Amino acid sequence: NLLERLNQEVRRREKIIRIFPNRTSANRLIGAVLMDLHDEWLSSTRKYIKFDQ
Repeated sequence: NLLERLNQEVRRREKIIRIFPNRTSANRLIGAVLMDLHDEWLSSTRKYIKFDQ
C-alpha cells in the first residue's frame, strides 16, 4: 500500500533523529520525505494510474 510505504519511510528517518526540537522541524522532515517520493514518481517509468480514453 502506498500510504503504508510513506509512513514507513517517515518512521525510518524519524528513528535517526529521535527527538524533534519543535513541530516545524518535524514538518520539515515529512516535507522532505514527500518531495523525495514525488521526485521518484516523476523519474519512474511505472504507470500508477491508467486512464482509459
